[in-house]
Amino acid sequence: MQKNVSVSFRALSMMLFCFLSLSMLFTACGDDDDKEEEVITYPDGTTCTADGSVYCVNGVYAQPEIVIGEGVAKNKLTVDVTDSKGTTVTYTFKDLNGNGALDDYEDWRLSVSERAADLVSKMSLDEKAGFINAPSIAGVKTTDGSLPENSTDITDITDSYRRFGMLSSPGLPQATAAYINNLNKLCEASSLGIPFVVSTNPVHGTNNNATTSISQWPFAIGLGAVSDLEVTKNFALIARAELSALGIRCLFGPVADLATEPRWQRINETMGSDSETIAEHIVELIKGFQGGDSLQPGGIICTVKHFPGHGAQVKGYDSHYALGQYVVNPGDNFDEHVYPFQKAFAEANAAGSMPCYSIYKDQDFEQVASGFNEEILTNLGREQLGFEGFYTSDWGLFGIYNSGYGMIIPGSYASWGVEDLTPEAKIGKAIKAGMDQLGGHGTLDDIKGAITEGFMSEDDLDRACVTILRSYFTIGMFENPYADEAAAASICNSETNSAAGLDAMHRSMVLLKNSSALPVSASAKIYYEGNSSGTDNVFANFIEGGYEAEVVTDITQADIAVIRISGPSYSTFYPTEPTFMGYVGPSSRSLQYIDEAPDTEYGITPADYTDPVGVLYENVEIAGNIDQLEKVLNARKAIDDASAATKLIVIVNADRPVVVKEYVDKVDGLFLTFGATDEAVLDMVFAYEGLKPSGKLPFELPSSDAEVEAQLEDVADDTLNPAFEAGFGLTY
Repeated sequence: MQKNVSVSFRALSMMLFCFLSLSMLFTACGDDDDKEEEVITYPDGTTCTADGSVYCVNGVYAQPEIVIGEGVAKNKLTVDVTDSKGTTVTYTFKDLNGNGALDDYEDWRLSVSERAADLVSKMSLDEKAGFINAPSIAGVKTTDGSLPENSTDITDITDSYRRFGMLSSPGLPQATAAYINNLNKLCEASSLGIPFVVSTNPVHGTNNNATTSISQWPFAIGLGAVSDLEVTKNFALIARAELSALGIRCLFGPVADLATEPRWQRINETMGSDSETIAEHIVELIKGFQGGDSLQPGGIICTVKHFPGHGAQVKGYDSHYALGQYVVNPGDNFDEHVYPFQKAFAEANAAGSMPCYSIYKDQDFEQVASGFNEEILTNLGREQLGFEGFYTSDWGLFGIYNSGYGMIIPGSYASWGVEDLTPEAKIGKAIKAGMDQLGGHGTLDDIKGAITEGFMSEDDLDRACVTILRSYFTIGMFENPYADEAAAASICNSETNSAAGLDAMHRSMVLLKNSSALPVSASAKIYYEGNSSGTDNVFANFIEGGYEAEVVTDITQADIAVIRISGPSYSTFYPTEPTFMGYVGPSSRSLQYIDEAPDTEYGITPADYTDPVGVLYENVEIAGNIDQLEKVLNARKAIDDASAATKLIVIVNADRPVVVKEYVDKVDGLFLTFGATDEAVLDMVFAYEGLKPSGKLPFELPSSDAEVEAQLEDVADDTLNPAFEAGFGLTY
């Protein structure tokens, strides 16, 4: 078995910095980093300035690489310029519209704002309407990344003029890079040659053992448990290199929301509950992805979300549904939630931001979802906090688009406060409020209809297009939109990257309890139930091949039993909620497997439940994965019934805080993980190569559902008697 490789983060940083800087075209690693270039004067008597072209370095233009896709009938243009010393410099450009002349949007010597304005002036109304659409895309369907003739991606580009799409799950590296390159070849061949930007949600987090096309890391909340800025910085560098290698140039992240409401389902995407700490890490993540203190050529566009702070969801309900349509601030703590976004805009110049679905009930804003809210998007975001990037709406804000039916399914679905408006009126209100890009929308007609029906003007549409295009021009998409297909496989999930991710998983694990059970002797007899199918031959070979332990299948014959479980999960139908596209309603708010006070006020029908050791619970709701708790209780019963000496270790993968009272007294050791492979878990259990737990809780663990019910949604770590306080973590 291939085991952990020691990684020098300083060496890794330098290696990745050098690699990434090649794509930035004007940065070099080496002894001449600080050498100033001589400033020369061009025939017009000026030198380039840093607030002009993104390719201006020390007053001199740095020629970017110009790449035309194979088979694309576009040409390069050259311009000779003689400087003040009589030296002639030849610059190369891409003739994107094929007219044989150098248009302003093709001239990389101009500012991104000038280039964007010129391009928008050349776009038709259909092209502009299509450009602000940001749907999901089909993804790789062939082994070589080619586009099938019947691919909706082709018609989306040729007929709907789309130039942005979200890829939910990257496939094999070379095929993914080829697929995205093929999208861009199709776009480059179009009349204006506008490139295609592919985005994705954060995809590096793992809680399983599947081999992926990219390196595996803990989820964002796991980085919060590590709480080391150097790890955060290096994660951003590695993730940026891997996404770039795939051809993905936009990230719908990082998540700057605070984990102040323990019941909220999206806590695993956050980095914890402390606003100051989270702000520091968010700034470093954005800088790492974008390439510096602001977005740079070769960078990844960061879309920090969910502005102005999504963590204080009313009672923890999901904002996709009516029960969760409000963010509340009973503790008057709104500014604390805004703070990480303030830092992201001011210190890292985030190029993008995604507003929250919810209405901010306790604030002096118009009572509509933030995506329609001018007071939030423009007054707060742009005027007060100085955000200069583009806003992308979250998916479904205007209704659910079903491509199979080619229509928006009627219903509100997160259009909170404007449910009764027509699609055209919703779009017009959002754009007028400051929105730029429509996430997951789907059609051109209602965007154009918003103009013809007077809900917005074409100037408003132009403003949105220019705002988005500035980022396209900044990262160099118009000069070279292509990924290196041959290099993708060696960059993604390399041994070095995988080792860094494994190290982060180790460091994210939080030891909550240890009754002289850990670490485990290398020669121990071990019973193991991992993330997959338990103690089968796969895990026997895995453990015995890597740790020299003897695997047993009878728990009573083991020296140590290690059982992995997930936290409680509920998916409950609420009769008061409409259903759309298979969604059945928000999850239960219980942080226990047995919810002793279910939400009967919303139509939940409780029932009786008897656990494996015979305890009867009356009128309760049980988690959909109650079998996870039963695994622990059955193991404890088997050990006790046999009077065995087996030590029971439980590893809980937590996507939010959990209440551990149902099993904490029944185990000899307890770890909390936030996305960790079996290898990472076993390394720690066996203290492989001297490993010791160092993770700290990024939020508190409440002692009961009742105490969670009494806390304030917007205040961090405020239950009366937490079982474990934020920052807690044992070691060996």
